[in-house]
Order: sequence, then structure tokens, then C-alpha cells
Amino acid sequence: NEAYRYLQFAAENDHIEAQHILGIVLVRGDIYSDQQSRGLAWLGTAASEGHTFSAILLGHLYEHGRFGVKKDPCFARDWYELCHLLGVEGAVTFISAIDEFYVCN
Repeated sequence: NEAYRYLQFAAENDHIEAQHILGIVLVRGDIYSDQQSRGLAWLGTAASEGHTFSAILLGHLYEHGRFGVKKDPCFARDWYELCHLLGVEGAVTFISAIDEFYVCN
């Protein structure tokens, strides 16, 4: 509980790694159940600040519908597009795989 408070404090004070880790902990339900939306928000915050692994993870969660996250391949594609913009070379492969089966606007 004390470690969680420190992690949350660091995340709230713009520590990008803490945002990423807190997002994972909440999405997985490691401490509290039914906190996926908060976890996704923290991962989104970290990804928006340039944390590439958060963006990849968000793409994966939405592409495959893991940990109770509703499957949404087009939203996953958006996160993979951010990965590409952040310089992740393999992101094009993920985007192409989604484009093969879905039409996203």
C-alpha cells in the first residue's frame, strides 16, 4: 500500500516511468480490481509524453482485448501509429496487420 502511494505520487508529478508502471498495475488489477480505465489513462499519459513501450502496450491491449480491455483494432492502430511517429521501426508491421483485416478511418 505504501509503495502504491509513492508510485501514484510519482505518476501525478509527471514521472513517466511511474505513469507506465502504475498503468500496468491498474490494468492488470494487481492492487485494485476494476481499475482498467484508470490504468489505461496512465498508460495513455505516458505514451503521449513519448514513452514508446506504453504506446505499444496500449496497441496490444486494444488489438487483443487483454485484461478486460474491450477489443478495438482501430484504436489499437492509432496507438501503433503513435509508436511509428515515436520511431519504433516495427510499428509498421502491426499497422499493416490491422489494415489487412479492418478498415479504420
